[in-house]
Amino acid sequence: MARAHFVKRANKNYPAHGIKKGESYYWWKFRYGGKRFSKTPPRRSQLTQSEFYSQMYDAEDQVADAASDFRNGKIDFEDFASALDDAASTVRQCGEDCEEKRGNMPDALQDSDTGQMLENRAEQCGTIADELESAASEIRNLDPGTDEEKEEAEAQKRMPKNEPEKRYNRAPNMASLWAQVMVTPQDRKGDPLPVEPAELEPEAPAEDEVSEDMEEAISHAEGISWDYE
Repeated sequence: MARAHFVKRANKNYPAHGIKKGESYYWWKFRYGGKRFSKTPPRRSQLTQSEFYSQMYDAEDQVADAASDFRNGKIDFEDFASALDDAASTVRQCGEDCEEKRGNMPDALQDSDTGQMLENRAEQCGTIADELESAASEIRNLDPGTDEEKEEAEAQKRMPKNEPEKRYNRAPNMASLWAQVMVTPQDRKGDPLPVEPAELEPEAPAEDEVSEDMEEAISHAEGISWDYE
């Protein structure tokens, strides 16, 4: 894998790479090929010329990014599970490509070191893809809400944060309360009885329970063994 170097200030413009003089950038170089440039830290997949490693690194990083976004509330359970399914498809395709490459080798070379490596990679990719799909299924099972409950939760998120205080936590109007006391039962006929504010408070979400489900979902993703050669 190539090593990335960070330059704090460019001494000249690199228009082909969108880098202006004075800006920071990263560069790296392979044994065969010219310099590569980037204004942002390169991903692992950019630091290798191996098609296999590039795709596997991208799949692994995709799962890590999805877990981070899920933990930060940027995506929901279904999006998290879908990200793992996508990674599983990439990994499984890598394994199939290895099988195809080995099958295209002459029979005498299929048991060589290279042939054996391709066979091992194909098996390892199949195992990893199975783990990813299993984790995706477990994450979907942890999704705490139905579609209706999700819509209701989204509606509650869109409500102003001070709405409960406006509705239920007002300071009592003493003149109004005194008027209610002085009204006779006959005058109050048909009027709803006062309800204690505590009974009108919206039910608090089970934050601890949701948090536990989220942590368990993340543990399924982080528990995948990315063991390949």
